[in-house]
Amino acid sequence: MPKNPFRVVLQNPGFLATLWRKPRLALAVLRQRWLGWRRRKQGLNTLAGIELALTYACQASCQHCSAASLHDVEQERGRLDLEELRATAQAAYDLGVYEVNLTGGEPTLLKNLEEIVRSLRPERTFIGINTNAMLLDASRIRRLRDAGVDLLKISLDSPDAAAHDANRGLPGNHAHVLSLLDTIRGIRGIRGHICSVGTAELIRSGDAARLVALAQERGATIGFTLPAAVGRWGGSYHLMLEPSDLAALRDVCRQPNAFFQGSVGLSTFQCPAAREEVYVSPYGDVLPCPFVQRSFGNLRDEPLGAVYDRMGQATELAGDASLCLAGEAIRWMKTNVPASRQRVDMPTCSTEHADSFCRSAVEPGSAGEPITIGRG
Repeated sequence: MPKNPFRVVLQNPGFLATLWRKPRLALAVLRQRWLGWRRRKQGLNTLAGIELALTYACQASCQHCSAASLHDVEQERGRLDLEELRATAQAAYDLGVYEVNLTGGEPTLLKNLEEIVRSLRPERTFIGINTNAMLLDASRIRRLRDAGVDLLKISLDSPDAAAHDANRGLPGNHAHVLSLLDTIRGIRGIRGHICSVGTAELIRSGDAARLVALAQERGATIGFTLPAAVGRWGGSYHLMLEPSDLAALRDVCRQPNAFFQGSVGLSTFQCPAAREEVYVSPYGDVLPCPFVQRSFGNLRDEPLGAVYDRMGQATELAGDASLCLAGEAIRWMKTNVPASRQRVDMPTCSTEHADSFCRSAVEPGSAGEPITIGRG
């Protein structure tokens, strides 16, 4: 079942305040549903969200950083400028997008972040920002809200301060995050959200449940992503969750403020990568998601719509019945996403080998290497 924005209201009443503040957002959601009906008749997908990585610069050194393998270390390509970002957003809206997530790296390092937000037609768009929050205070939170930001998605790796700060390489970050969540709660028009990676260790130790409780105490929602063997975890397939851990994480997410891998509550869910959502690097590369690190084209070479439709052909089969391609399909990841690479623009997927791109996800796995985690 595709992501349904109206179910968010049932699980997170704070979303109603966003619709009250941005009435045109509801119209954008309805337009996406109407456009989806039209495009389905043509055998095409319809975008709902786009993730824009604004920079890969970051003052943290997270052990699990997925963006580490996406950074153009040679700095041969410049980042998309304001006009290119505005044009990208318009192209995304033409394909149905009503939600934009700004990520990095650390987007708050950009001094023109508020200007970027204002360029994204925030009056009709739900805008979130992924951040480690180290550069945020009440004053900047208000400026971001006034620019059009609806949700601050703040990373928290553990309920234990020492463990979190050590993983981030940012002394005092844990305490700052908790203080900031309290601050956000007192600022009308913007909400706080905790992002955490649902590792086996976090789940089995009970820390995942403690993070959910911590979020509840501060009036925040929380979302868990699945561990993926990319970035600094490149090739570490042993970190991907066992079925029993996935089941335990689902149980943790029965709380009304907890979200599981982008779904709402425990509704039936299908991986949205390349279907309803895409990821754009700071250099214009278009990927299914930040964890499926394979470029399908660059926005400086061709329109987003052309890249998106090509991507849909390649991943049409790969995502069937999968919660998360990057977090579940081991054989598919090994085949299609190299474990270690400096540049995301190599290799590039194209129509010519779209069939081979998705075929490895649906053919029976070989003995000892099942398609889905652990155990087929």
